[in-house]
Amino acid sequence: MKRLNGGPLVKHIIEKIQSQSNTSRTVSPKFLMFSAHDVTIVNVLQTMGFTELLKPQYGAAVIIELHSTNDSGYEVKVLYLNNASDSELHVLNTPGCTDKCHLQQFVDLMKPVLPDDWTVECQKLDS
Repeated sequence: MKRLNGGPLVKHIIEKIQSQSNTSRTVSPKFLMFSAHDVTIVNVLQTMGFTELLKPQYGAAVIIELHSTNDSGYEVKVLYLNNASDSELHVLNTPGCTDKCHLQQFVDLMKPVLPDDWTVECQKLDS
């Protein structure tokens, strides 16, 4: 179910991150923001392997950052803000990584929960 609930949005985010890592920073946007309901936040967190943050409060946010490294590579860092009045961001360690995860390792870890063809996979559940 992760592939169908949170997988499409996680896949879209990964595609944007990969695109950013392959283009000139002067051309592509440096910031993208998606607005969502708490259910969507739960689905994205579960899809990414985070199982303890399942009751987001009003104003909760998942922040996924792309950082360039000294060796011309990229790392992904995932942060969580519990609610609108909270001022402390919490670093989420992607299962299989530390606080920063090399981009390719992050993509490889997410691959099993990313849908190849959402429509076809959804129809398989109906039969």
